[in-house]
This record gives sequence, C-alpha cells and structure tokens, in this order.
Amino acid sequence: MDRELQLLIDLQALDTRIGGLEREAARLPKEIEAIQASVSAARSTLEATKARLDTTKKSIRTKEKDLDVSAAKRAKAEARLYEVKTNKEYSAVLAEIEEIKQEKSRIEEEILTLMETQERLTADIRDSSSSTPRPRARSPRRSCARSSAPSRTSSRVCGTSAPPSPPACRRRSSPSTTSS
Repeated sequence: MDRELQLLIDLQALDTRIGGLEREAARLPKEIEAIQASVSAARSTLEATKARLDTTKKSIRTKEKDLDVSAAKRAKAEARLYEVKTNKEYSAVLAEIEEIKQEKSRIEEEILTLMETQERLTADIRDSSSSTPRPRARSPRRSCARSSAPSRTSSRVCGTSAPPSPPACRRRSSPSTTSS
C-alpha cells in the first residue's frame, strides 16, 4: 500500500510539473510574439533614423556646394570693385558683397544645424543598435561538452578542424582531468 501511495504522490508531482510546463508553453509564444514586435518596431525606427541621417548628409553636401557658389560670387564681386568707374557703382558692388556675406553666414548656420542633427542621429543609431536585442546563439562549449570524445560535428561547431579538438572539448576528454 505504501508503494501505491508513493506512486500516486510521484504521479501527482509529475502532473503538477506537466501543468507548469504547459502553462509556460502557452505563455512563451505570446512572449516571443511581443519580443518580435518590439524588435520589429525598433528596426523600423532604426531604418527611419538611418534614412533621416542620409537625408541630412545630402543636405549638408548641398549646403556646402551652395557655400562654394557663394564664395565664388563674392570673389567675382570683389574683383568687380576694381573695375567700377563711379561711386554709385562702387556702393552697389559693396552692397552686393555685404548681401553675399549675409548669405554665406546663413548657409554656414544651416550647415552647423545640419551637422548637429547628423551627430544626434548618429548617436541615436549607435544607441538603438546597441540596445536592439540580438538573438542568442547556442554556446559552442555546450555542444562540445555533451560528448566525452570530440566528434567531427563538435569540432565543426567549435570552429576547428577535425584532428585537434578545441580547448573546451579537450578539457572534457583529457584523461589528466578525470580523477580515479
């Protein structure tokens, strides 16, 4: 009778364990789905940030070209200063040069703003890349430790050729580490 009672207790413990595992099995797909959704959202945010960064870089290049054009305009206007004949023309060229200087200042401010945006976006990308969860890879040590003698498969998993076994596998199979 004690044996039957012990078997029933063992059966109940196994049923309890099975119930717990079934609850966990029901919970895990939902958890995996939530994690995949958050990873997907993080990736789309990352891609959008990268697109904004590319746009910002293109805008900076465009503004730098505009700055070069402005410098060429200014050089032309300054060269014309020596060619004018009247004070009125001279004043007009000086006003044009002043206007070009203001344009240059405005373009430089826009470039600085874009560079700050570029730095912020780069930092955002770096932060989101480092915080995006990566899928966990199986540990090669675990594969090697399963058998006492290294096989071709465990050698491939550990990243070595077949004859020499990797350190994790050697530790497991070496006779000097086993005590008798």
